[in-house]
Amino acid sequence: MNRPLDSARTTLDCLRTAARERNGREELAQNIGFDGWQEAERFARHAGVLIDDNTVAFRRQLSVSRADAWPFISQPAELAKWHIPTEWDFREGGRFEFKNAWSGTIETLRPGWMIKFRADEGGSTTFEFTVSEYVTEFVLTDFMGPDVVVPEHVLGDGDTVESQQPGGPGSHWHGVLSGWHCGVDAFEALVDGSTTAMHYDKYDSVYELLLNARYRG
Repeated sequence: MNRPLDSARTTLDCLRTAARERNGREELAQNIGFDGWQEAERFARHAGVLIDDNTVAFRRQLSVSRADAWPFISQPAELAKWHIPTEWDFREGGRFEFKNAWSGTIETLRPGWMIKFRADEGGSTTFEFTVSEYVTEFVLTDFMGPDVVVPEHVLGDGDTVESQQPGGPGSHWHGVLSGWHCGVDAFEALVDGSTTAMHYDKYDSVYELLLNARYRG
């Protein structure tokens, strides 16, 4: 069974279905905060893909080589430009801390290729480059621990864990997906020498729609 966030196609199909239920594509796009339906289609092409309920992957093709892109994930000053200020002992087994966010251990380090972070709270995040047919791709994979739930300090007025995390413990919630989406957009722009606006709120809204459609129908 294909569900939203299984692929770019299923995500776009879900948005099309929502549009039919909400008086058309342009009105849905406007309600979310997109400039128009083309922006919704562009979002779907770049949205995270759930490998399973605990694991999401974001992919971006880059215009530079792997060697040129590596400093942007391996040097704290560059990493902070698209993610979070970081302190670490940069070696396998070394500790890391993304300030005021999360901390843990560098589980795997393949210089020039990949860094895998194991979080103290459970789960892991991997920054990785792949190269095929002369195309460099950045892949960010985020795995939630099977028991991880939305922290109470994240919940807003009227929110519950169930409303934020409709897939249950260990599944991704829309704020996390929106944050990673904005992060990899910023990474791509930074590496390419351009800039991009942050769209956290609108992406949060559309990921909320997609997750509810995925798990609640």
